[in-house]
Amino acid sequence: MHLKFLPALLLLSCTSGLFAQTFSGALESGAGWWLNSDELLPLPQTFEGTVEGKIGNPEEPAGQYRALVRTSFDPITAASTVALREAWVTAFLGPFDLTLGNQLVTWGVTDVFTPCDVVNPQDRSLPVDAEKTPVPMGRLLFNGEGFSLDAVVLPFWIASVPTGLVVTGQSVADNKPRFTAENVQYGGHLKGTLNWQQGFDLGLTVFQGRNTLPRVTRAVKVTKDYDPFTLVGADAVLALEGGLLMKTEGSYRWVTGADTAEGVVGLEYNLFGVKTLGEYIIDWSQDLTSVEEFIHTFVLVGSFDPDSRLSLKAVGAWNLDQSGLVSPQMTYTVADGLKAELKGFMFVGASTTRYGTWSDNALGELTVRYAF
Repeated sequence: MHLKFLPALLLLSCTSGLFAQTFSGALESGAGWWLNSDELLPLPQTFEGTVEGKIGNPEEPAGQYRALVRTSFDPITAASTVALREAWVTAFLGPFDLTLGNQLVTWGVTDVFTPCDVVNPQDRSLPVDAEKTPVPMGRLLFNGEGFSLDAVVLPFWIASVPTGLVVTGQSVADNKPRFTAENVQYGGHLKGTLNWQQGFDLGLTVFQGRNTLPRVTRAVKVTKDYDPFTLVGADAVLALEGGLLMKTEGSYRWVTGADTAEGVVGLEYNLFGVKTLGEYIIDWSQDLTSVEEFIHTFVLVGSFDPDSRLSLKAVGAWNLDQSGLVSPQMTYTVADGLKAELKGFMFVGASTTRYGTWSDNALGELTVRYAF
């Protein structure tokens, strides 16, 4: 739980005369089930409360702020948690926006795999449905004519939540980076916009940080290390006549003795009323012994809204190692602010393949969310 910015949140709450505030919230409840079992899988019950607004004159504000608190109850363990997620204040300084606090940063332009989106750690409890974690940082955004520069500094290193490491009969050494000057992470994203075709955006990303998922070695004991890395990436988005959207993104990551690279090419088009997205992903990695590995993945996403209440979506992924994923999804708006969502995740492939490792964990989820 990150409570470093609670004093700022309390200050905002006590100064309603100076700040134009709006309050919102959401309640979510649901259940899941394993497709190979008769047992239900209770999902955490959550409540989110948000306060946000502008600072100073609402017509010409000097800044803005946002704070989001999430409480969760786990029906399995009966444990309750309270987490301060987004909690930031922004000052408008001419062409600069200076933001301090717990934030989410999105630098990627592709839809499914985003090689340049490396600022925030993730909760990867279910890797096919991962969620970003807001982390404390300083962020400076410069908006120029036809270009922008987004720079961040992260003084605190925070780990991602992994899928899970099962260890039996061995001790574990988890070498998480400490709060020191050499573990401060920083980087930036430069974006330029050109008046070509229906619009053309180019981006460049540079980031110096540490891996938020561990490199695991097993000897006398299990050791988890979080290696430092330097990442350079580029992205582009081209809008063409007829509604065709082309997206591409790639990055190269220098890690101690084990470099990686990832590239994505995607197309988006409305085909017979169905919003269709296709992506091709190639992953390259080299381990400490210079052994190379290539992974090729194809992704197809289709979404369709038969009416104003019902939304249908299907996601499919296939690896050339003969493993894949199919995820049918449906969302129905019961009333204003009340939505029900049904998801299924079905995996195929041998247990040694990328998605085949999940073949015994295919599951369904039904959630109900009320937002106000």
